[in-house]
Amino acid sequence: MTATPRSTSRPRRVWVVAAVSTAVALAIGLAFRPGPSTLPPEATGDAELAATVRELAGPDRKALLAVVVTPDGTRTATIGAEPDTRFEIGSVSKAFTGLLLADAIERGEVTPETRLGDLLELGDAPAADVTLAQLATHTSGLPRLPIDLSTILSSTWFALTTANPYGEDLDQLLEQARSASLDTPKGTYSNLGFELLGAALGSAAGTSYADLLEERITGPMGLDSTSPVSDAAELGDRDLLGETAGGRTAAAWTGTAIGPAGGIRSDTEDLARFAERLADGSAPGIEALDPQAAFGDREIGWAWITDRKAIDGEDLVWHNGATGGFASFVGVVPATGTTVVLVSATQESVDAAGVALLEQIGAAR
Repeated sequence: MTATPRSTSRPRRVWVVAAVSTAVALAIGLAFRPGPSTLPPEATGDAELAATVRELAGPDRKALLAVVVTPDGTRTATIGAEPDTRFEIGSVSKAFTGLLLADAIERGEVTPETRLGDLLELGDAPAADVTLAQLATHTSGLPRLPIDLSTILSSTWFALTTANPYGEDLDQLLEQARSASLDTPKGTYSNLGFELLGAALGSAAGTSYADLLEERITGPMGLDSTSPVSDAAELGDRDLLGETAGGRTAAAWTGTAIGPAGGIRSDTEDLARFAERLADGSAPGIEALDPQAAFGDREIGWAWITDRKAIDGEDLVWHNGATGGFASFVGVVPATGTTVVLVSATQESVDAAGVALLEQIGAAR
């Protein structure tokens, strides 16, 4: 789910730069569209599932992985890549960060009302008074992204070249937070907010976000291939580069700051284990899925969004994501013990395919 940040405080010069840069980026991007890849016929895993998701998601994708967990068992399929290939999961990273928050609350390290300024060095900046609950429910008033010239230029450079638009370290993140205003409408989806949430949880535990994630979430669940990537130099042969919807190869989204909001990579086997623990309610921090606030016409927990009676009369709890070259969806129907995960190596939404797959499963019960 996305939303457009609004602010009345941008200098006019920034708006002019943004408008001109965006126009140039769009013109060049349209001129150099090679066209999307097509899924190859080869697939590993469950052949029936592979055929189903190929039909639901469409053929214009570089690679695709799928996981289905029901009380009858777990099925997986990987198309266009090996099963141990690591895909970017985009903002599904926020779903992991939500689990970390719920776990930290259960441990007594923080409360939902803990202030950001109690955990990070923000001085008297407005963001210091934002609570962890507000960050986790997108109600802090922080913008989607930092509103500064550097962010605008990096986003424009991404549109021109598909380069990584992130890459900030923690010091740069804190500088962005110190200069951020809180005048964005509450309910605005905020990557900046989740970057700060992850940093704050690491600080509360006296460690880094990446180490905390491994210690409390991915490690206990046996997700050995699931982690954020702080630098492109860390990428290995198993790490796939995705494509834009127009078919251009996109750079990996890496950086220390972006990890909690959109920097995690994972593979089919790990996502199957994750889906199983979501389906049976045994994942660490599973309380993150419980609704805490209104979110438009939906409800939201710690990152996780709830659509009431959306699948065969039962609630759907979900999160999605997108990076420069990937799209992702994870949907859980707690009442039936069902989870679906889809990740595409082309940045074309898989939300509709994920929901359709859940509906097929519900209809077959």
